[in-house]
Amino acid sequence: MIEPSELKIGGCYTAYQQPRATYECLKSFRLHYPEAPVYLVSDCGYDFSEIAQYFHCDYKYLTNQIWTEPKPYKFHEIYHIFLWLDVLKTAALKFSQVDWILFMEDDMRTRGRIKWVPPAPLAGPCICPYTPELKTFIQNKYPWIEIWEYSGCAGTILHRETFLRCLKNLPNFEEARKLDERVRYYSDALITYVFLYNGYENKPWLDQSETSCGRGRPDAAFDHQYKEFYDKPWDDSMIGI
Repeated sequence: MIEPSELKIGGCYTAYQQPRATYECLKSFRLHYPEAPVYLVSDCGYDFSEIAQYFHCDYKYLTNQIWTEPKPYKFHEIYHIFLWLDVLKTAALKFSQVDWILFMEDDMRTRGRIKWVPPAPLAGPCICPYTPELKTFIQNKYPWIEIWEYSGCAGTILHRETFLRCLKNLPNFEEARKLDERVRYYSDALITYVFLYNGYENKPWLDQSETSCGRGRPDAAFDHQYKEFYDKPWDDSMIGI
């Protein structure tokens, strides 16, 4: 059995216009994972190219915005879903040397290396329940499957090859909204549903926490909802420019 320290991971990180928070997230990640590949994408916001270079990230500035105004972050049109899935797909194809892709966001900090092997092909906080209608639909397709609350926020991890298999059999997202509207609009509900739709489980992972919300272990590797550096001043001199 593989040891947690032997897990090969990469990061997928979509950012907008919080350069200080982006810098601090990558800084904490690189402290514990200096060699892990990271795909950093600007969603038509700040140009993070210098930060990406400083932290040795693959970088792309999108020309079509995924999460458009008005906020909060949701998929306003179906094509936004596929723009987002394409970012994940690009990371999964770029980083063929890794087994797992970590979701990264501006409000994530890394507190250590992974201590627990993910218990399912998708693993994260599992904190928001699906509707009974969606659960019944999945259980009718896969009677053996265990359905937890959904994951998909920062600190969630997905198995790279399993995700690529799921992309070959995507659900109809407009139809899925009849089961649970959140699947159509929110990335975390959507990505978990994509895995469930293909018969792959999502389970709670001990290395993802949301300390500020009182959830998870204090020694989890990745902590979400850490917004200390939001709206803080940014100075390029922090990366030697």
